[in-house]
Amino acid sequence: MLNKILQSLQGKFRDNSLFQEGGFLAPSTEPKPKKLPVLKSLFMPLSMLFDYVKPFMSVSIVASLIMAFFGMVFGLSVKCSYGEGTFCSNSILLFSLYFIIKCFIMSQSCVKWYVFTTQKRNISLPELFRVEKRDLIFFAQFAGIVLLNILPLLGFWALYVRVPNPDWRIEAVVFFFYFIVLVMPFFLIRFYPILGCTINYKKGITLKEIWYKTRGNTSRILFSYFFILTISTYLLSGVLSETRNLVAGLYTEVTTEILYQWIFVIFAMMVFNSIMLQYDYLIKEDKIDNENN
Repeated sequence: MLNKILQSLQGKFRDNSLFQEGGFLAPSTEPKPKKLPVLKSLFMPLSMLFDYVKPFMSVSIVASLIMAFFGMVFGLSVKCSYGEGTFCSNSILLFSLYFIIKCFIMSQSCVKWYVFTTQKRNISLPELFRVEKRDLIFFAQFAGIVLLNILPLLGFWALYVRVPNPDWRIEAVVFFFYFIVLVMPFFLIRFYPILGCTINYKKGITLKEIWYKTRGNTSRILFSYFFILTISTYLLSGVLSETRNLVAGLYTEVTTEILYQWIFVIFAMMVFNSIMLQYDYLIKEDKIDNENN
């Protein structure tokens, strides 16, 4: 509306320097920000798994089997959280190593899933385990995003266990720091399409450009992630509640672990699909037609 008013005034006062290009009252010449399709951002991350069910099942099953194996070997299976595991460990070193391995497997699953679905390449075990330089960069970014999103959980835990300081000034500084940590993920989600740039070998784009191109879409991105989190939480809670009542044993533990890891891979793939949707509609240069819902 304001831009239209300025354009009409510019037609009447075109000789005035204020209304000329670069002037204080000149209409904005910046392109309108692109909009992420609402319905697609909600349902497409899940529907893509059904559209390409063969590569999805191939990649997700292999990944879940590998993660279940390491979870059992390191004593960090989901049954250990109930105190029913065959072998359980509290080692921070093993947990850190398991975290790195799990992030790497999930990042590789996302890369191979994208390659198989977009390039229509045949699925093969050698291709699944082939690691390129691009994959390592993707893994570093993927792990960094996961770590930064874990910080708010650590912040909640630290707030719960900490002893309040009697000095109100120290308390004010501490709570300001925790506030920054807790709201940080809401700003970070605007930068997730950097993964799409990496996987597509798109060089030269800066975080500033990604922030600019994703403006006006924060709520749509948040709704998409919330929908994915709701589905994943429902599936995980269903598996855990059903398997918890089964008779404890090695077979039950292995089956539960594989199912748990498989759903975890599904969650990672849906988030990745959402990120690639953002990349296609907001970052990719040759995406001209935008569907505004």
